[in-house]
Amino acid sequence: MKTVLFDFDGTVADTLPIIFSAFRSTFHTFLNSAYPDEQIVGLFGPTETGILHKLIPAVNLHEAVEHFFHAYEREHSLPVENDPVREMLTHFKQAGIRMGVVTGKGRRSADISLRALELAEYFDVMITGDDVVHPKPHPEGIFMAMPNGGIPLRPDSSCRILRTFCIALYQSGHMLSHIYPSFWESGSDNRVAK
Repeated sequence: MKTVLFDFDGTVADTLPIIFSAFRSTFHTFLNSAYPDEQIVGLFGPTETGILHKLIPAVNLHEAVEHFFHAYEREHSLPVENDPVREMLTHFKQAGIRMGVVTGKGRRSADISLRALELAEYFDVMITGDDVVHPKPHPEGIFMAMPNGGIPLRPDSSCRILRTFCIALYQSGHMLSHIYPSFWESGSDNRVAK
């Protein structure tokens, strides 16, 4: 194994509660609406700024974006359990395995999380939702990450990347069915390639 690509939220770090809290605060402040976690998950696809752009009136958009990122950064002051993942990342780094992140989150939130959780040193490449035209599950981010990681990717390699990702998660103690239940229920090994 030469390269491992990870998703970020809910995989490298348990940041989903932080995301939910920041969106809830923003939606309450600017839409006077209460969004449960499931409804927020339903908005995923675009970056955080993209989500806000769809929902917040243009007159309040800039202020809402700044509110979101202020809340997102503030929430990182709370402890995030990350020791098993950090141990796995350290092991991979010591073994000379190149690592990258392919995430749907925007560059700004990714930088906040990497800095706050002190994880930047582990990754050779990070592809965010701001770097791609087609968000996940489209494989554009994977194709962008692999040349930067020094490993050419053939079109039939996406399933092997997914399996490597799963092995890494299993070894880190994460429950795969908790992270992506709809993916595992589908039974499809090709979803990453759509």
